[in-house]
Amino acid sequence: MSWWYFLLLIPFNSVLTFESRVFSGDDLRFEEHKHLVKLKLKMLHKKFPGYCSGSILNNYWVITSAHCFRGSEYQVSIFHQTEEGQRIIAKADPARVNIHPEWKPHDKTMTNRANDLALVKTTHPIMFSDHVQPIKLSMTFPRSRQSGIIAGFGESETDLEPPREGFVEIEPCSFGVPKLLCSTHMVRAGSGDSGGSLMSNGKLVGVTSASCKEVLEPKECTTVYVSVAAHLPWIQEVIMSTK
Repeated sequence: MSWWYFLLLIPFNSVLTFESRVFSGDDLRFEEHKHLVKLKLKMLHKKFPGYCSGSILNNYWVITSAHCFRGSEYQVSIFHQTEEGQRIIAKADPARVNIHPEWKPHDKTMTNRANDLALVKTTHPIMFSDHVQPIKLSMTFPRSRQSGIIAGFGESETDLEPPREGFVEIEPCSFGVPKLLCSTHMVRAGSGDSGGSLMSNGKLVGVTSASCKEVLEPKECTTVYVSVAAHLPWIQEVIMSTK
């Protein structure tokens, strides 16, 4: 069985566990990632919360991964971090979480993973500052081998608290799903980075969705992202139409 075939068969909860992050990366340059946030999902009937990453789009909207939201009873707290530490900047409830309509929680195919997006509307506006700013969406697909930066929260080799970033080359995915982007590198993402940003030229190009099963091993690993440009009509429709 080839590595790629094996990747296609891995269940979501095997590929992505809620406690990994950008491996072989560096501490975040906060001035470059003012959009990056941490989502804390407190399930009402579970003892421990889940964590994902996300990107601020405007005063009310954060984009992240659909697979972060399991069930319908949870509270969402949104944190931002600077060199001084983390602070909560917004909250949201389940009624304000817009899951991509073609996302199927139990479908393990890469075709379904291409719809792994969610838009979260906050209950109150996010207040912008010198440290907190939205990111622009890329309107076009990246070129093959175009340079990018991935960033997200979670656990690293040193189990540090701050978010991490890493430089990668963006490529089309070999499994032929046009709405997905890939990078294969020592710099790799885990699911604390789920929903985190793939940036290029200062714009959001992709949303982190998955990594290889062997993400904890110090070797090259493929990270999978959902293309933002492929979903612009849906993103714009939700933001414009949801009150």
